[in-house]
Amino acid sequence: MYALRAAEGAGETVVVSFDHLARMIVAGVDGLTLQYVCDPDDARAREGLESLTEMGKGLAGV
Repeated sequence: MYALRAAEGAGETVVVSFDHLARMIVAGVDGLTLQYVCDPDDARAREGLESLTEMGKGLAGV
């Protein structure tokens, strides 16, 4: 709620709720963590994190 008010106060448009965005980021990080624990691969983990970052930015409308 505070984040929404802060974004609106700054003149920013909120495309998706912060709760939804946070859940998607946590789900992505959890998935990447499980993949790494089961089959460690630094390059794949780095690529996955970069992809997750871009997807989060897209979902947020950045």
